[in-house]
Order: sequence, then C-alpha cells, then structure tokens
Amino acid sequence: ETMAVIERVCRENGADLTEADLHEAKAVKEDFAGQTLEYRGENYELALAGSYQTENAALALEALEVLGRVGYPTTVEQRKKGLKDTKWNGRLTIIHREPLFIVDGAHNPAAADMLEDSVRKYFKGRKLFFIMGVFRDKDYPYIIRKLCPYAEQIITIETPDNPRALPAQELAEEVKKCNPHVQAADSIPDAVDKIFGRTGGCHPFFWLPVFYRGNYNNCQNSGGKEFMTDLLECRKEIDVIDKEILRLFEKRMKVCEDVAEYKIHTGKKVLDPKREQDKIEVLKESAHG
Repeated sequence: ETMAVIERVCRENGADLTEADLHEAKAVKEDFAGQTLEYRGENYELALAGSYQTENAALALEALEVLGRVGYPTTVEQRKKGLKDTKWNGRLTIIHREPLFIVDGAHNPAAADMLEDSVRKYFKGRKLFFIMGVFRDKDYPYIIRKLCPYAEQIITIETPDNPRALPAQELAEEVKKCNPHVQAADSIPDAVDKIFGRTGGCHPFFWLPVFYRGNYNNCQNSGGKEFMTDLLECRKEIDVIDKEILRLFEKRMKVCEDVAEYKIHTGKKVLDPKREQDKIEVLKESAHG
C-alpha cells in the first residue's frame, strides 16, 4: 500500500524510483552490539543491531549508488566507514555493559514488532528486566502485549517533563493484564534502584520506550552509579568538536589578519577596545548556559 503511493507520486512528478534489493542484504554475523552486513558482494560493519538495520543500510548504499551516477561519487571504503561510524540513539542503544543496560524508544506497533524480534534473537533464554514509560496517546496496550511477556520484572515510570506521559500507576495496571510482575516507580532513579534491588545488577535490563532526548546521565541509582554512553565514544565526539573549534578559530584569525591589514593601510588603529567589548557582550547574550 505504501509503495503504491510512492510509485504514484514518482509518476506524477516524473521522478525516478530506485528500490533496494533487500534479498541481497544478509547479516552474516550479528549480536546485540552490532552486525556484519553482506550486500552486493561487499561486507559492511554496522554498529547498529536489529534486522531492520540491515534493510536501512542496504537502502543507504543504494542511495549512494544513485548519487554516484549523478555526480556525487563515494568509494567503497568511504561507505564502509560511514556505516561503521553511524549511531542511532534510542534504538537498542547500550548505555552500560556491566550490567548490560539497553535503551530502546519503540513507541508504536511497528517498532514494538522489531524490538520483539531483537529480544527473541539476542536474548533468548535470558532473564530480562524492563523499565518502561509511555505517552498516553500511543498504542501502548499493543506495545505491552508484544514486549512485556518477555520480562521477569517490569518497573513503570511516568516519562518526565511531558504532559502526554501516562502516569506510572496507570501504566502498571495495564501491564498487569499480561504480566503480573510489575511495580510503579516514583522516578527514573527510583526505578533503577528497584531493578538493582531485585537483580543485583546481574541480568540485562531494558529502558523502553523512553522517547530519547539525548541525556541518559539522569539515570543513576542512590549510590551514585551513572549509566551513560561508552566513554570512548564520548571522547571521540569531543575530539571531533575540538577539531571543528580549531578550524573555525584559524578561519577567524585569517579574517582578523585581513582586517588588520586594511586598518594599517588606511591609517586606523588596529585595536578598537569598544568593538572588542561589544563583541564580548554579544557573545554573552548568545551563550547558552
């Protein structure tokens, strides 16, 4: 049905339509931390788990093929590096390894189906513990039916800072219909404490669906133990930012040299204290935090 609409819109607009050959996309090696994709005779390392990610990667590779034909070429090595470096926060995201703590934002039936497939594939036979929060306007009864039977214990939370959040107790009552091992928590730290109290940190647990907002650092137990993205990944991101800061600083200094040359040529003072102070005030007003 969806493809029929896409084909119709392409015909109406005279646009070419290219489909990825998903039969050519095969995961030759995979676990919850990533996988190796074989596509059209090449192997690609993915830092993303889930069978749907092989399809997404195949689509991306096909798009690059099309771009190459219209003047935007990429090499095989560039494509391999791009896929290997790709991160997708909130999709089977590992935020701690000992114990294993995974975040997934599955918030609709299709995403719940895919997450269930991943749970069965990667965690079959293992005890799982869920921390769960939802929006009241989502099809959460379906999500519960698909995922909660796999959990040894479920702790519900009210998704913070959003008026659409379903209260933890209401969610717990709904979960109880398919899994009686459920308890409502007052907050995210309280939920983590409850999970640790039951597991001793010895079993994998999931935080789902939490509607990722880019900050997992608030998830800590009363003992101060933080669960955050891998430290090396954070440092890599800092390195990238530092290089960009250096590039922009060098670019700014080049412009400043041009300004100085102009002032010297026209007999003006190179240093303008008022201009410098005005710039500082503007930057202060623009700064966030």
